[in-house]
Amino acid sequence: MTGVVKAARLSLSACIRTFPALQHWFISKNAYYMDVFRIVLHVRNLEQENLARRNFVVRRPRAHSRRVAAFERLGLAEPVEGSHIIMGVAYDIDYQPMAGIRSQKAERLVQYCLGDYAEQPIPACTANLDYTAPRAFNNPALFCIFQKGELSLWRKEPANANSRGVMDHKRIAEAWITQHAEIPKNLRCWLVRGDGAGRRTDPEQGPHLAAVRDRQYSHLILVPGSNRERYLGHNLEQQMMILKDAWVPWGEKRDAAWWGGDATGNCKFRSYILSRYRFLRHYHDEPSDKVVIHLTSTPSRWPREAWRGRVPDPKGKFEKHDAFSHKCIVLLKGHDAPSGLSWTFGGNSVVMMQPPVVDHILYFELEPWVHYVPLQPHPEDVLTKLNWVLENQDAAQKIVRRAHEHLSWFTGPEYLWACNEVLRRVASGQDESLGLPNTL
Repeated sequence: MTGVVKAARLSLSACIRTFPALQHWFISKNAYYMDVFRIVLHVRNLEQENLARRNFVVRRPRAHSRRVAAFERLGLAEPVEGSHIIMGVAYDIDYQPMAGIRSQKAERLVQYCLGDYAEQPIPACTANLDYTAPRAFNNPALFCIFQKGELSLWRKEPANANSRGVMDHKRIAEAWITQHAEIPKNLRCWLVRGDGAGRRTDPEQGPHLAAVRDRQYSHLILVPGSNRERYLGHNLEQQMMILKDAWVPWGEKRDAAWWGGDATGNCKFRSYILSRYRFLRHYHDEPSDKVVIHLTSTPSRWPREAWRGRVPDPKGKFEKHDAFSHKCIVLLKGHDAPSGLSWTFGGNSVVMMQPPVVDHILYFELEPWVHYVPLQPHPEDVLTKLNWVLENQDAAQKIVRRAHEHLSWFTGPEYLWACNEVLRRVASGQDESLGLPNTL
């Protein structure tokens, strides 16, 4: 079946390259969504001088990712062995920026986001697209530039590459746009994806921006993203309003802790981390009616021998109302920050989690016993902390209210000022005369 699909993709690609009319038809079929976004595809085979650069304007599809990602990878010329392709997406910036309000807390957030660069100059970006090519297969870095009213992201990859997607990078750009960020005209930097962010990055190439930061890569600079329900700004404000429809009154909630999600993260035992694998293994072997598990899918990233017959059976997608019908929600680290970070804190159940081992803007000044109930790195502690919640329900509900206050701050003007200031600091060390890579 895989061979048939691959052949079909090659045939489609060949037809689109051959017939210009079909190119325009394909583009029109991908024109669905959001007038505010313009995606420009620049494809050039650097080994074929007779291939002119093609620029196509399409609208972002409602499904958001797969059509655009597939279209980006359609070659307009037969790839030559050893050749590379340069690809890019660009967004028109035609909104009125929101400046926000400076405060002491906002200044602390800026320091938190800047990491190593809180007290030292930020290096200039090299804009060398050769830096992105070796990373095309894993954790790609994209060159980000704001010029002539367009925010664009660029990468270079081997013509025959089957690289991982760049949705994390695009959603960083979209988060800036959605919250009407002040994007400095001399912004030049690298964007890196969330999972494994920081791996194989070279700080001497310039500033690297990411939505999640592993603490061993403190040269990464945190910026807002909008992927995997870790929302901030306007996206978070909308989510918090919608979530109220799924709330369940406290007195009607079940006296139990609930966890739901995919089987992600490392399946190796680490004594200092309560991993999803460790949690699932424990409550499969020692089930409790006080701990409800909703595994959404069969583990695809773990070795079969590690999970088959050792974790609960998958149940498919869940509804947030089902999660909020329990007094506690367990939040566990996957590859980096949990995917449901904003919606779990936006519910009206108590969040139980280990103190964070990675950095994310939503973790800024998040305190145990103030905004969540902390867990020790062993699964049995879930039942221990659940008993505390059931015995101290007034205190538990205060934790929920303080968690909502914590989230609400990230929708306000002080948060917006901090995000703008981080971008301004990143841009302050960049060369405004530096344009798009000269290979284009």
